[in-house]
Amino acid sequence: MNKLSFDAERVRQLIGRAGLALDDGDYDGFLALCSPEFQYRIRVWSPELNKDMTWLAHDYDGLAQLFTTLPEHLTRPGRLTRHATVAAVDALPEALSVTSVFTIHHTDLAGLTRTLATGRYLDRVIEQDGELRLKSRDVRLDTRDLGIGSHAPL
Repeated sequence: MNKLSFDAERVRQLIGRAGLALDDGDYDGFLALCSPEFQYRIRVWSPELNKDMTWLAHDYDGLAQLFTTLPEHLTRPGRLTRHATVAAVDALPEALSVTSVFTIHHTDLAGLTRTLATGRYLDRVIEQDGELRLKSRDVRLDTRDLGIGSHAPL
């Protein structure tokens, strides 16, 4: 990727659109923002085990399959809303390294909103056919208790 082929606004738009697609349950829309070699992982540090725990790891096809089975899973009624702020963008030889801080809120059917999770998105972004695409997303959670119905990507 040529360093001149991106700007901060395009990166912010990609991260924002990915969050909006997930908020809306538009999983095809989310996958359209990803490259075919996309890798997705959710990890959290366990002080009890003194190591990282991987809670979810899928490639593009595995994530697409997970999305098709989500209606069969026990889910938390209500809506998730993601708020991500791009904090840093660094150019690497073949990609951009994008770090965003995020908060995910859950609003239940009674209208009560609570914070569900906080953490960071560690993304690798590439350019394909003139568009920025997510090549990988490593979700680094601070929150270690998500409760039931947390099968959808964060």
